[in-house]
Amino acid sequence: MVKRTLGEAMKVASDGDIIEVAPGVYTEGILLSKAVTLYAAAAGKVVVKSDGDPTVVSTAHGARLRNISFEHTGGDASARGRAGPRCLEVVGGYLTCDGCSFTSKVGSAVMAAENGCTVLPRVLERVS
Repeated sequence: MVKRTLGEAMKVASDGDIIEVAPGVYTEGILLSKAVTLYAAAAGKVVVKSDGDPTVVSTAHGARLRNISFEHTGGDASARGRAGPRCLEVVGGYLTCDGCSFTSKVGSAVMAAENGCTVLPRVLERVS
């Protein structure tokens, strides 16, 4: 079943579903509240951007992201911690990311809170 946004796909998804994301730029935030896999149909060709709330908030135990670039482009640079802008926030769940990138123009790129756990194999690199 083809959906126009990632949010629409998440609404109808169930735990264990695998969602293939078509190439393109998606301007929206994503709430991962189910243990689904989101993966890029073509590696390096899927970008998810937001400028308000975090680009991705994950609360699910066992969600997975593969080969997608996530960008957070806005926010108040003076805010810190939970009040600050961020690209990925994992709250009390367990998220595995493989082949993904997370960038934030201001604030944190990745934040885990309330016993959240993120596995980020091969995605962290220093940007000067």
